[in-house]
Amino acid sequence: MVWTNHYLKRVKNLDVTHFTTNFGIKLRRIAYPMMNTIIKKANGKKCILVSYPKLEKDENYIFAAGHSFPGDIGSNLSVIDRSVYTLLGTTDQVDHNPQMNFLWANGMIYVNKLDSSSRKEAYKKMVRVLNSGTSVMLFPEGVLNNTENLNCGTLYPGVYYLSLETNKKVVPIVANYNVEDNTVLIAAGEPLSFENKSKDLAKRELRDTIATLRFDLSRITTKQAEDLNRVLSPSEFLKLNPELNIELYRKDLKGDLHEQYLEFRKKIYNEVKWTNGDCWEEEIMYYKEHDLIDFEDVYAFIDKIDFDHIDPKKYILLKPILEEKQRREKYDPKQYMKKNWNK
Repeated sequence: MVWTNHYLKRVKNLDVTHFTTNFGIKLRRIAYPMMNTIIKKANGKKCILVSYPKLEKDENYIFAAGHSFPGDIGSNLSVIDRSVYTLLGTTDQVDHNPQMNFLWANGMIYVNKLDSSSRKEAYKKMVRVLNSGTSVMLFPEGVLNNTENLNCGTLYPGVYYLSLETNKKVVPIVANYNVEDNTVLIAAGEPLSFENKSKDLAKRELRDTIATLRFDLSRITTKQAEDLNRVLSPSEFLKLNPELNIELYRKDLKGDLHEQYLEFRKKIYNEVKWTNGDCWEEEIMYYKEHDLIDFEDVYAFIDKIDFDHIDPKKYILLKPILEEKQRREKYDPKQYMKKNWNK
């Protein structure tokens, strides 16, 4: 039997005027300490706050979070020191995960990432919440980071426009999950102002900050974090720079490393229960700048070739192209999850 959040299914698509009341926003600010306690217990992970800036007590902010595992939503909320509405774009979980009811009680803004009108409406909802005096948390990467070699993916520009329109500063925050001991290390940076900055400059600054926080968190063991006698300021955290315990060399690793990584990502995804095998179109999507070409785009034409109607044996140059197409499909996170998510 599949659990269904009937109430959330009804309210998730309400417009900007009706998705929450002004009283509801104020009540959530008042109830923040109680909700924070509930979230800490419901999260099910030990969270250690390593770094956090000194924020203005009566100010609200845009918390821009790096996104690497489903539990980083609750983990971040458990350490943020004020009421926050969270932008959430995972329809399957909103419809069927009972924990989403706690997230709604804390403050939730739903977005269907595959629907442009829903994205526009969600932006207006965030503006309303920020203008009311309550903070907002969103994930500018848009999805869990499934890249093998990037500490932060390309960012959606919404966080930039949101900051300019509401005149609110952006607080980068990152959670790193140590799977072995079920512990989450969390670090937040100094608030960023995008005033008088171009979109590209602001996004680059935010992306570099998130990537740096994530990299430095990955260098800290749970024991090192536990041994800290207080929460560090962002500047102190960036100077901490602990040595890596073990240096790994790719040549010394055995087996299919790409597939091992995808299996690890599948393990991370499956920490929550999925009811829809086709949810990956929404869960694993990437934002790409319209005028930016990256390495993968060079090979994008291969995906459009219909090999079912072409005999590679007749065209000698098509054989390596077919092999590359098969390799891309084998290691594509979205296709991998579709085939293996419930195995």
